[in-house]
Order: sequence, then structure tokens, then C-alpha cells
Amino acid sequence: DDVEFPIFNASAIDDGDKWDVLAEIDFSEGGSFLLNEDIDDKHLPDILELFAAFVRFGSPEQKHTTWQKDGSVYTAIPQMFIDFAKKCRIDESYRLLRRCLRHALDNRTESLDNKTAKIVLCNGEVGIHLSTPIPASMKKDIYDGDTVLTKDKILCAKCKCKSGAQGKNRNVCVHTKPRGILLSILLAEDLAEHMLLELTSMLTSPAVETDTWNEEQVRKVKESVLTLMEASGNIAIAREAAKKDTLYDMLQPYKTGTQQQKQWDRNHKPPTADEVGPFDEMIFDSPEQKAVEDGTYHSKAGYIAAQKKFQEADLVDGKVIKFHNILDRGYRGNVTAFRADQDCLQPPSSRSDMRFTGKQTIHSGAVARDRSGNERGVRAMKRSGLFSRGFKESMSAKRFSDALLTWGLQVNFMYKPV
Repeated sequence: DDVEFPIFNASAIDDGDKWDVLAEIDFSEGGSFLLNEDIDDKHLPDILELFAAFVRFGSPEQKHTTWQKDGSVYTAIPQMFIDFAKKCRIDESYRLLRRCLRHALDNRTESLDNKTAKIVLCNGEVGIHLSTPIPASMKKDIYDGDTVLTKDKILCAKCKCKSGAQGKNRNVCVHTKPRGILLSILLAEDLAEHMLLELTSMLTSPAVETDTWNEEQVRKVKESVLTLMEASGNIAIAREAAKKDTLYDMLQPYKTGTQQQKQWDRNHKPPTADEVGPFDEMIFDSPEQKAVEDGTYHSKAGYIAAQKKFQEADLVDGKVIKFHNILDRGYRGNVTAFRADQDCLQPPSSRSDMRFTGKQTIHSGAVARDRSGNERGVRAMKRSGLFSRGFKESMSAKRFSDALLTWGLQVNFMYKPV
């Protein structure tokens, strides 16, 4: 009773009398649910606003706790879930947010891309009913459950875990909000962009938006569209769209090829055969292979020649110590290396379904050992605090490079303090 969310008991999910179902959507079909005939056009602005809320983040400067510095989870999770958490717990809800994010990112948690959901309407507000299993954190158990959300409320939650709500219970467990976070992830992956494509197909002219929605609804759709553009990774497109006056102009980059062709046909007629005239010359592209062969690539890269020059100048007891170039299987660099008086080491190859001989197995293992050793050496170099923090504008690039080279030699070859 001391917390605000969820609003209804868990039994409301089974009773079905607290909200109306507008439509059932299949995430495997992307954003095509926007064209569902069961959804009235007047609800589309609220639906877009709902989905935009799942990918809208707060300001990094905003304080959420009384701590000197907020935890990183507050910048890694959409703002709506932070607001939900504050009204689901008496404390600052930091632990709840961390657990929710961990469950959503668990590799055992199934994606929503092949799941279904329901668009609902509760007291004039549009919400979504999500139902998908969430794995336990320390066990192999999988908990079935349901979460019903609007953009600013948790209407109902149900879960089969020990702390989950059942029957007349009203509480939020750590498996409630991960279902919503999974929708945020799906939107960022591809759903947001596909929704914009479907919305673009609906707006066939600038007049459609004003004929369908009022001024407030158009404003709401514009804000949601910009948020979905940013969520899909199209930051530059979103910035340009913000300068446009109409939704029709904002969504021009999302017109598909057939739509653009239709628009072109309306404005420009293709030339007739008489207007084109006879062909004076016909040129065919050469079928010659244009790809660069591996050996040519190694030569033009310049490192083979640079190594040859170095080994000839850096003699040991008057002798040349050859470079050993380690290449992966299939790359052709032997001839180029031999011509520069260098060796080339790479794993052996065999025909399909043919097993390695004993010598080939040892050869392949030796190369793999050397290559993995090189990777460990690079990883050891990154342990330095200076290099893990990265290059800063105030630093000298030459000194930074020299320090990186010196540290790499020390950490990999000097085992005693000097």
C-alpha cells in the first residue's frame, strides 16, 4: 500500500475487465501493426508516443539519488523505467534497476522478435501487454509472467517467481520490467526503423496529417518520430527532420524505392524513343578481375620492404635475423616474404573432410599458440591506466606513441624491475 505501482492486482490480467484490447501485434511482422484496421487512426499518436517512451533517455546531468555520484545504471536505461522504479519501491530502487537490466541482458532471455503483444486502452491511455518468460538469476528456472504498461504507469504485473504477484497480490518483482526493457532493445535493433517505414507509407501527401489528426496529435507524432529516428541510429536524419515543418517532409528519407519511383513518375515522363535517338556507341565493361591478389597487397602495403630494411641494418653477430610473418590459413604471402629474405608461418590447409596428419596438427597448434600469444601481449599492454583512458586532445601524439611502444616492450619482455 506504500507504493503506487502496479495499479491493479495480478488477477486483472486474467479477468480482462480493467482495459480493452485494441489489437494483437506480432513483432515478427515488424511495424506493420500500425496499418492494422482494428486500430483507429485517432489512437496512432498515442501508440507512437508509447513506443517512443521505451527508447527515450533522460539527461546525463539529472540526479536520481542522494549519492555523491549516481550509478551508471541510470544512464543505461530509458527514463520511463527509472520513474517506474521510484514508484515501485520505498527506497531509491537502485538495486531493482540493476537486477532488471541484468535479467534483460541475460543471454538466456529470449528476444521479443518472435513474440506477440497486445495494444490496450485503459481509461483513455494506450498501453501494451507483454508476456514472455524471464530466467532466474542464480538458478535454471524460467519464470512465466505478464507486464502491462503505459508510458507513465505500470498497470499490472504477474510472475510465477516466489516474489512475484499472483491473484490478489499487487507488487513488482525483478522480472516485471525486463519485459519492457526487451521491447526497448527490439526497438533499437530494428523495430523503430520499420515503424517509421510503415508510417511513411500511410502519409501519401502533406494533407493527410492535418486531415487525420488535430494540432496536438500532430505535435505528439512529430516528437515521437524524432525519438524513434534517434533510437534507430539515424541521428543525422533526425537532426535534419527536426527542421522540417510537416511529417510528410520529415519522413522523406524513409520512402521505399517503389514510393520514390511513383513520385518521380508523377513529375517526370520518361523520354520516347524518338527523343532518345539512335545509339552512336556501345561500351561494355571489361570482365577482367579487379580484386587485388594477396601477394600484391602485401607488397604495396610496404611493411615487407620496411622489415627487410630493418633486419639488414639490425645485425646480430654480423648475421641477419629474419622476420617471421604469421598469416592465417588461406592468405597468400609466402612468395612475397621469401623474395624479401623473410619467413612466412601459417596453419596448414587440407581438403574438405580430410583430417590433418600428426605433423600438420602440431604445425597448426604451434601457429595458433604464437598468434594467441600475440593477442595476449596486446591485451597486457591495455592494462596500463594511461592507455585504457585513451588519447586526450592535450597530449602529444608522438610521446603517447613512444610511451605505448616502451610499455609494450616492458610488459611483455622485461620480467624483472629495471
